[in-house]
Formats: sequence, C-alpha cells, structure tokens
Amino acid sequence: AIAVAQEDPQIRLAAIVARGSERSLALAARCGVPLVHAVEEIPPEVSPRVAVVAVDEQVTPAVARALLARGCHVLCAHPVARTASEVRELASAAAQHGRLIATDYTLPLAAGARVASDALAEEGPLLRVAIEHPGRLLPMALHLACFFAGPVLGVHASRVVPPSLQGQARTSPGAFSPSLLLEHESGVISSLLGVPHAQASEAFRCTLSGARGRLDVDLPGGEVRRVSLGSSGQSRTQVLHQGGADEDPFGALMRSMTRAFLAAARSGAPAPCPLSDEAKVRAIWNAIPVALRSRARATVDSSR
Repeated sequence: AIAVAQEDPQIRLAAIVARGSERSLALAARCGVPLVHAVEEIPPEVSPRVAVVAVDEQVTPAVARALLARGCHVLCAHPVARTASEVRELASAAAQHGRLIATDYTLPLAAGARVASDALAEEGPLLRVAIEHPGRLLPMALHLACFFAGPVLGVHASRVVPPSLQGQARTSPGAFSPSLLLEHESGVISSLLGVPHAQASEAFRCTLSGARGRLDVDLPGGEVRRVSLGSSGQSRTQVLHQGGADEDPFGALMRSMTRAFLAAARSGAPAPCPLSDEAKVRAIWNAIPVALRSRARATVDSSR
C-alpha cells in the first residue's frame, strides 16, 4: 500500500503510526515521515485523508474509528474485528463521518474470478462450489465462496486429518484448517478443503458446477477452463482465460486493490470490498467452532 501511495503524484505520505519497532522505525526513515505511536499524536496541522490499517483485529476498530474521526477514508487488513456486529458498527461509523471504509479481500479482483463470474450465467443455475485452499488462508476462501454463491445460512465442520499428519496439525494448527460444508441462501452447497499448494498463482483451486457444465478456476493468477459434456457423452474443455506469469500475484492484486480504493475515495464511488463482505466472513468464522464442538450444523448468525 505504501509503494502504491508513493507512486501516486497526488498523494503525500504524512506519517507512520506504529509501536516503534526496528522495522517500523526503518520504514518511517525510508519514507521520510515521522513515526507516531497513536493517531492522536499526528500533528494537528496534518490533515490526513486516506489511511491503511494493518494491526490485530482486537485493535483495528479503535484505530479505524480514530482515523475516521480525523477525516480519513480507511482501508483495513482483514480480519477487521472479532464479530460481524463489530464490523457493521464500524461501517456505520464510517457512514456517519461520510467516509469510505473497506477491507482487503483481493481474489474477486483477479481477472480469472471476473471471467468465471461472467461465464457462470452460461452454465445454467449454479449447483455446487468446491474450493481447495491453503489452510492459513481460510478467510479468503470463505470470502470467495460468498462471492460465487452468496450469503451463507449454515456450516458443517470437521477437523479430521490423516494419522500421519496429526503431529504436524498439533504444532501448526493454522495450516490444517477445518474442512467445511457451507449452505448458501441460494441453495448452493460449497465445500472448502485446506490443502498445500506448490504455486502461488494456483493457491485457490475452484470448481463451479452448473446445470450444463462446470468451470475450473485457478486463482489468483491461473487459468479458467469450461468443461462441458457433449451429446456423445464425451467432455470438452475450453480455456476461457490464460494464466498469468506474475511472480507475485497476491502482491499485484493488493496493489490493484489499493489503487481501486484510492480511486473510490477520490470519486465517491463505492469501495471495492466493503465491510458488508467482511461481516459475512466473520459470521461464518464465528459459527465454525460451534459446528466443530457440536459435530452438527451451526447456524450462521449475521446479526451478531
């Protein structure tokens, strides 16, 4: 985000707000701006208009509120808060101040995601979504499932792993996220499975099954393929989008997200990833431990 801001001739970096670690001190020195320890310490003569918040979810709401009060549009790293209600309260605070607030789920900005979303209309009604994803990136997989299939009503969860991997699962639980089955309001069922992947461009492997065929989508920078069944019973594959050669597809998407947010802040257009998206993800996230404990369907309560 800082690199994008520094490339923009209409933006002047005003300050770094951080605790004062060696890393943050070095960043402030490299950018040639002061480092302050709280939003309230930003000099009164400085009138910031845009801020990026990348702190712990327990701290983000307070920091974001302080920045909104100073007149900033705010782009937050996810997770934004612990519950869906906290996220919605923050969105309401932004509306009261007349400012944009958004988060940084970037996968829907990928060219492959846009191509797949447009192509879904040709496959008939969507029936099933299957997503394989890196375990630590489960929130992004949840957001992607909502992007393709809409809001979620219920979730089933299992944390079963092969015996040979149970030791690794205990020491690195984040890498072995639960396997999930999501029930969407649309009637679509999504399955999410955390697995390791070799290539960053294909970290999320999605299968979107419609009534007349399916789409295989590799995100953030891979191919989109349509697989359809011919009258003779043989399948036919058509490449709808070629994979990119970007060595840092996630970084490229983050830069695109930042530019889109800055453009929205200038024009008054809607934010590229509003907090309503994050509220949906938080509601599902909070239902997962309930489903694991009960070993049954847990209702996704978007009001909490």
